[in-house]
Amino acid sequence: MNVWTLATLVAAAGLGACTVAEPSVMGSLDTADSGDTAAEVETETEVEVEVESESEVESEVESEVEVESEVESEVESEVESEVESEVESEVEVESEVESEVESEVESEVESETASDTSDDTAAPDAAPTCTTTFKAFAPLASPHVADCGVVAYEQNPPSSGPHRPAWAAFKRFALPVPRENWVHDLEHGAVVVLYNCPDGCTTEVDAVEAALNARPADPLCVSPLTHRFVITPDPLLPEGVRFAAVAWGHVMTSDCFDLENLGAFIDLYYGHAPENECVDGQDVTSPDYCAATP
Repeated sequence: MNVWTLATLVAAAGLGACTVAEPSVMGSLDTADSGDTAAEVETETEVEVEVESESEVESEVESEVEVESEVESEVESEVESEVESEVESEVEVESEVESEVESEVESEVESETASDTSDDTAAPDAAPTCTTTFKAFAPLASPHVADCGVVAYEQNPPSSGPHRPAWAAFKRFALPVPRENWVHDLEHGAVVVLYNCPDGCTTEVDAVEAALNARPADPLCVSPLTHRFVITPDPLLPEGVRFAAVAWGHVMTSDCFDLENLGAFIDLYYGHAPENECVDGQDVTSPDYCAATP
């Protein structure tokens, strides 16, 4: 064997070694590539799992939001229902109250109408509409006249002038007190209440007496006296005058028993007279009065 042939064999042997070694290298490369691919696949799987987890979380959040929305809707519906119920209840209560008030008003009106229909002679406190006048007069000379003397007064009713020595007791009289006597009461600061009722007016006179007795006591009077008032019928009152009140220099006349204006008249003129004193008088309507007068 020559040298060339040996070299050729060696070269061939070396090439064979190289050729045999190639599968190992390629196998290593394939193995490395397979490892990388598997790692990538695992990474992608993890990513997909994470995405799925996020999707599940989002689904849960959406479910919770839907539940909260449903709860809020239910709460709002319940609140609206309660409010509507309360409003309906209030409306029902208001309607009931209005109905009760209307019924009470109707009942009162019916009662008043029935009272007005059944009682044509209403008491003075029914507040009738009266035609009332006030007049002031300059006081006249007021000397005493003889016992049981008669005076022709120009003024009707008189508010001053000549008068008898005796004055009437401060009380209510059933018989007419002579004017000559009660003018003397005026001089002592009294208020004399007169009435003329041919058809009778006991109820009205009772109301006048009660109103006078209810007034504050006169500080000048000594018990049992409390006031300086005389109440007497007077058939000499002008036509159309049913009721009058007289003080020194002042006269109130009316076609009905005007208690409100009577009170105002007393407030203004009671106790304003030349001889302002509270000493009781006599029952000047008794049959033996003139014989007993000094």
